[in-house]
Amino acid sequence: MIRFTVVTIFSTFLALAQVNAQENKLVHIEDSLEQTLLQLVNEQSPISKIEINSEFLTSFKHALLLEGAFDHPFDRLKNIGKLKSPDNTFRIYTWNIPQANGTHLYFGFLQVKNSTNSITLFELTDKSNAFTDPLNEIATPSKWMGALYYEIVEQQLKGKKHYILLGFDFNNLFSSKKRIEPLTFDENGNPTFGARVLVAGNQTVSRVVFEYSARATMALRYDKASETIVFDHLSPSEPKYTGNFQFYGPDFSYDGFRFDKGLWHYVRDIDIRNQQRDKAAPVQKPADPPQPDFLYKPKK
Repeated sequence: MIRFTVVTIFSTFLALAQVNAQENKLVHIEDSLEQTLLQLVNEQSPISKIEINSEFLTSFKHALLLEGAFDHPFDRLKNIGKLKSPDNTFRIYTWNIPQANGTHLYFGFLQVKNSTNSITLFELTDKSNAFTDPLNEIATPSKWMGALYYEIVEQQLKGKKHYILLGFDFNNLFSSKKRIEPLTFDENGNPTFGARVLVAGNQTVSRVVFEYSARATMALRYDKASETIVFDHLSPSEPKYTGNFQFYGPDFSYDGFRFDKGLWHYVRDIDIRNQQRDKAAPVQKPADPPQPDFLYKPKK
């Protein structure tokens, strides 16, 4: 018994030592990543920014594949978004690089924990310009509609989990965008961005994109008590600007998408003061339902 106890203690000590060594390695790598990220933020040359970002991208990818990386917080990397799913099955990292013309390039990684606790890493490649029908097109990691994600909502759809990502896009000098984007995984664990679970008017769309003035601020958040994604209703500053979203902004009313029977249904005129007391119900479908404003395409 004494010999067994000694062996057990030694094995436990060895395991802890290995964990500590791995954590120390991650801390050292994070220190290097932090310095590279600071360089990236402070660099003024667009060409040099791309070069530094390439270095950061390669190093960060290596770090995220290391043992223990899924649970490492990476808190010192202040200039990138870091989100973990409510069920602790994936993490998503996103960041952006401003361009000289006022647009932005987006980068990211999706880090997925498998059933065996192994990690699969997907690099997110921004191909926003390749989307001609963003409300309906399905995206993949290699053809991703770039954004900075700031909230993850988890729900069940026909017995299978799906997630809603809430994201922000600087877009350009004149307008900004926010997005409601479903995320699902197939039986092989491959992710898909976009799914036809958002019901608005007489359409079911794969994602919702809001566009509004770059000088305005739009609220888009999830209210857990009512299972509703709540957002500012956007209107043009003057009727003549209808459809020209660089002149859109909040009009002090609120709409939302409420989860019901596996789908997210558009609801109008939510009283955000009474979200916990009264759950918003989907609007009854009229014979010829009007389309919500955010489904209109901007004027060319």
